[in-house]
Amino acid sequence: MLILSHRGYHRSCPENTLAAFEQAVALGVDGFETDIRLDVQGIPILFHDRVAPTGVPVSNLTHEELSEFVGYSVPTLASALESFCPLLWNLEIKEAAAVPIALSVLSRFQSSHRFLLTSFDHPAIAEVVRCVSLDAGLLVAHRPLEAVSLAEWFPREMRQKFVVWDFQTADPAVVDRAAAQGIQSLAYGVHTREEHDRVAGWNLYGVITDHPEFLLGADRRPVRHRDETNLKNP
Repeated sequence: MLILSHRGYHRSCPENTLAAFEQAVALGVDGFETDIRLDVQGIPILFHDRVAPTGVPVSNLTHEELSEFVGYSVPTLASALESFCPLLWNLEIKEAAAVPIALSVLSRFQSSHRFLLTSFDHPAIAEVVRCVSLDAGLLVAHRPLEAVSLAEWFPREMRQKFVVWDFQTADPAVVDRAAAQGIQSLAYGVHTREEHDRVAGWNLYGVITDHPEFLLGADRRPVRHRDETNLKNP
């Protein structure tokens, strides 16, 4: 089971910053989860919220202006990828407009980096799959009806299917159901130590967490359905 640091490790520094990613590396995580938005110039940046603390939409600001408003340097996607390469990058696409520009940046790093692109905007992921051969997955914050075929959520072109479940709506049964349909599962929104102990026993590909330290000391089970070494993109 992979341990992905949610927006980097940001206990003592701002989230989604180079410092947060550096601290996550020092902890020994398997990768990062981070967020892609566009600034007003169309540059992919790593920032979670849709609006700045001033109430101005991020899409109306340059990343330099946004950095000034939040009080720290907001990294561009390119600058972050240039700084860290050995680990898995789980990149959440926050807006569909970011897809083509982000993919143009990622194309420069495909030979050296591992990527998993995810989004709550499922058509955006379908566009990713149509354009490039990168691992991609669907973010969901609900539990589907038992009658629903989970495999039908995914574009036919998707060679490897991933779904990222909200911990509050998932459990081992839905994760096992996904696995039976050839779908790899990750979970996010895990907070307490007890919750981490619970998901450690699930049939998960990975956990996205603000507290990787709760899992790093545990007896880590291997990924069941796919060897980690095969995640490297062609």
